[in-house]
Amino acid sequence: RAMPRAPGTGSDSERRADMNAAADAAQTNPAGDDGVVVAKHYEVLPGARLPRYDSPVAQAFAVRDRRRSGGRRLFALVCDVEPHPRLDTIASLARTESQTLLAPERWGIATWPPARQERFFILFEQRGGERVLPAQATRWEQPREDNLVKVVLEPLITALVDMSRSAVSHRAVRLDNLYWADETRGAVVLGECVSAPPAFLQPAVYEPIESILANPLGRGAGTIGDDLYALGVLLALFLNGRDPCAGMTDDEVAKAKIETGSFALLFDGSRPILTMMEPLRGLLADNARERWGLEELVAWRDGRKQTPKQLKRVPRAQRQFEFHDAKYDNLRELSRAMGRHWDSAIATVREPAKLLDWLERGLNDRDRPEGLFEAAGSVLSRNLANAGAADAALSKLLILFDPKAPIRYKEFAAHLDGLGLTFASVYRDEARLKNLREVMRAKLPGVWLDLQTHIGPAAALLKKSVEITDLHLGRRGWGFGVERCLYELNPTWPCQSPILRDRLVCTVPQLIVALERLAAEGPPDGDPIDAHVTAFCAARLKQLPVDAYKDLGSHEDDLDHRIAMLRLLAAVQHLMGGAPLPGIARWTARLVGAVVETFHNKPYKQVLAEGMSEMSEEGRLADLLALADNDTAKDRDSLGFRQATRLFAEAGREIQWLKDGGLTGERHIRRGSNQAATLISAVLSGVAVLSLTLMAVI
Repeated sequence: RAMPRAPGTGSDSERRADMNAAADAAQTNPAGDDGVVVAKHYEVLPGARLPRYDSPVAQAFAVRDRRRSGGRRLFALVCDVEPHPRLDTIASLARTESQTLLAPERWGIATWPPARQERFFILFEQRGGERVLPAQATRWEQPREDNLVKVVLEPLITALVDMSRSAVSHRAVRLDNLYWADETRGAVVLGECVSAPPAFLQPAVYEPIESILANPLGRGAGTIGDDLYALGVLLALFLNGRDPCAGMTDDEVAKAKIETGSFALLFDGSRPILTMMEPLRGLLADNARERWGLEELVAWRDGRKQTPKQLKRVPRAQRQFEFHDAKYDNLRELSRAMGRHWDSAIATVREPAKLLDWLERGLNDRDRPEGLFEAAGSVLSRNLANAGAADAALSKLLILFDPKAPIRYKEFAAHLDGLGLTFASVYRDEARLKNLREVMRAKLPGVWLDLQTHIGPAAALLKKSVEITDLHLGRRGWGFGVERCLYELNPTWPCQSPILRDRLVCTVPQLIVALERLAAEGPPDGDPIDAHVTAFCAARLKQLPVDAYKDLGSHEDDLDHRIAMLRLLAAVQHLMGGAPLPGIARWTARLVGAVVETFHNKPYKQVLAEGMSEMSEEGRLADLLALADNDTAKDRDSLGFRQATRLFAEAGREIQWLKDGGLTGERHIRRGSNQAATLISAVLSGVAVLSLTLMAVI
């Protein structure tokens, strides 16, 4: 998948360009005379609604290009605060030139006056006209066969081919996301797919069974194969003139597809027109390995005969297994039911004799997956008295029964490529986060990966996601833990720090610009760094050394903690090209200013205070850090203080001795008299000896 260069990973000039671009964006985002400026040149007009382009999670408005008048007509989707759009997919599709797809061209962040908060803006060309069908429509006019192929199928094949060239999946192929290309209604245009997470807005009828079983945010980006399945559903619904699954819950749709098959469910006993039978059978295969790919679909469009698909029924057991007041004769349906009724399933795995007997005797040998009975017996033979052990065993059992289904653990249900968005949806909820921790502790992603037979190049990326989560989730301290997992698993996710006051910050340059603007407004009383900011920087700047943040959040000494924050900011400034940051410097200088009072030498304290003031005004965080965290100066000051303390103590004792009459005391006088007498005696003795010596000589 094509990805934009991460800010901070290029040369110094590229890093400075990232900073300048973020600063430019911050300066051009305020509302203009008539609208809101996005991506420097485009003005979104709040008074010019275009509801036909609305997404369920975004409203559409007309856009004016400030650089030219006339020309192409544009519109912008102003996204809701959550869920966040697919920013990585925008970057890939922005290079796509497709006449049958609403592909994004630009995106940006700006303050939206009606909401008085920052929002994501995604810009498109107004390619389509009116919607083919309104949202929530349950019945529609059935098209003629020739119209269906020419007007609907052929343009959508072209759109999916264009998507495949960008190596991304659409995941929003559905009837209410189609537009007429123009007033003649001679072709359709496929709507946008980036305003919401992949498949998040898809009704269950458009999703393969394994996707329906996951929570909406855990469905993942999937593959183009999921889009081809949705295309098959779209064609079937067009031909039917109605949705046979209308009013059904997601679980009911999954159950019906497992029991009867997607093709039979959608046509409900009727048969499609003969010429459409071949592609519909190919696209609606419930087994992804049997489903048509783009190559087969394009070949059919071009007139090349394809081998007719014989849709296989789900293997049925010789006898049924009773669970939760119902009877089941296939593994996939039993897996769905046990995942749905977790507590009842726990009781079953703790007394597994009947289940193991059914797996051994109830299933036909040809329908039983190889090694299933032995693997299930191994899982269920362990001590399951502990609640956690029983939950993990049940989850492993569900994977054995239906390897293509998502990992399910209590309320958790997600595919591995949906792990990041699932994490983002639960990290604030300790109860739901606990489930995810237990999933990782039980090594369930590894169990799931081991049972996949056809996962292709995506396996390496999925394994990396698992390793990242495993590595950081159990570590404590700022820069690790749940916050680090959030940003590692979601490379375009905005920083969630409350310090940013609901600003949308997706890159480190944007973070630095946002902190500078906060400082310019008047530095808050709190700190410029918290656990989220630290983890965000660590995840986005791979060159950032662990030493820059590993001690943050672990200091009992508040001053040491604040110096550690300054150390991180100085490292980030360096990696971003070294542009001056006077606002952040003044903010941090105020917080670490107490370091001046830790010194004893008054002249040095004055020099230090003046130096810190100078460095903060110049925005040089590394130099400010050198002053605030100078071990040599601290040692010199400490040594000088100890020497001064010793001399002071000696002088104090001498003063006290004088005060106590040491010079006039009897002992001092007696000692002085004795010393004087001794001296005089010695002198007199010397004189006498000298005199006698001279007399003897004479």
